[in-house]
Amino acid sequence: MTDRLRTLIVDLSMRFGGANMRSLGLLQAFPPGEIALAAVEGTPVAKRATARGLQVYSVGCHKADPRIHFRLLRLVRIGGFQVLDAQNPQSKFWSSSVARRCDVALVSTLNSWYENEHQGNIRGRLYQALERLTSNVTDMYILVAPDIRERLLLWGLPGDALALIPNAVGFDSDAVERDRDWLCKSFNLPKEAKVCCAVGRLAEAKGHQLLISAIAAADIPKLHCLIVGEGRLRNQLEDLITRLGLEKCVHLLGFQEPDQVRRIIKSSDVYVMPSITEGTPIALLEAALLGLPIVASKVGGVPQLVRHFEHALLVEPRNELSIARAIRRMFERPSLAAELGRKAREHVSREFSLESQQKATQAVYYQAYERAQRRLGA
Repeated sequence: MTDRLRTLIVDLSMRFGGANMRSLGLLQAFPPGEIALAAVEGTPVAKRATARGLQVYSVGCHKADPRIHFRLLRLVRIGGFQVLDAQNPQSKFWSSSVARRCDVALVSTLNSWYENEHQGNIRGRLYQALERLTSNVTDMYILVAPDIRERLLLWGLPGDALALIPNAVGFDSDAVERDRDWLCKSFNLPKEAKVCCAVGRLAEAKGHQLLISAIAAADIPKLHCLIVGEGRLRNQLEDLITRLGLEKCVHLLGFQEPDQVRRIIKSSDVYVMPSITEGTPIALLEAALLGLPIVASKVGGVPQLVRHFEHALLVEPRNELSIARAIRRMFERPSLAAELGRKAREHVSREFSLESQQKATQAVYYQAYERAQRRLGA
């Protein structure tokens, strides 16, 4: 075993989300010189990593840029990288092409099960097929939720090649200000508003359409809902808001910077995650660390992050009436809401630290390196 591995995280995402937060967290947690980022030029993850003084290599102008293969190959050979960690389907495609050409270990981090995330459409099936076709050159998998591991076992992959490492958070929650006056002035809310919020891209998997319907069904006076995120469903969600007559109480805030998102969450009353499918959502972990009472769908790795009636109220997925009842319960029983928020904060700060994530991930990189040596006959 080598004493010191150099790992290149390959994250070719064009937009910014929870998976990119995971990449940034690892880049910051590893010792200097042991890890770097390969990204598309000018993307949010590249800009944020550069702003934080992290080592970033631009490998293309878009995620289908054919130069990515040759630039990654050159990085591996000249930069002395021994491990590639691919964070999404496009990253896996290019990383696997490089792994077939040179002596490098390949790790695939699966932040979701693509067919579920994309609701079974052609894109999700294509991404899943790509993952399967490249499994023979993948030395280790990092999985954020147990259900992903079960699916890979059904493919016949060996259990010792599958590492379950949930997402983690690491910021000073006490430094985030709870400022209700700021929230109301910033988003034109009445001072007496009761506020729930949700964070996530506007896609089917995030279930925002269920949340909007739940707001209508909850029938809570002065209830306002803030939805943070951008995506291709924005027009559909705006139409649903209009159809239900919720223009004055459901607000689509679009993309917000991470610091602003945390301030919005902490200044709200309840955090809601109505997802249809999830891995281990960082937004949920952040809401918990900020001490906000949580209502969340019982999907993916969510039940492994927070337990029902101990840290949150968990509801069955795709059920807007259950979401509505849980939101109403939080406002009707403020002492329960406060207790759930307090316990969730203690639980997440103890169990989901960046330090523990980094140590577990580093161990997987060493395992991948050893398996690659055997695969390559070294």
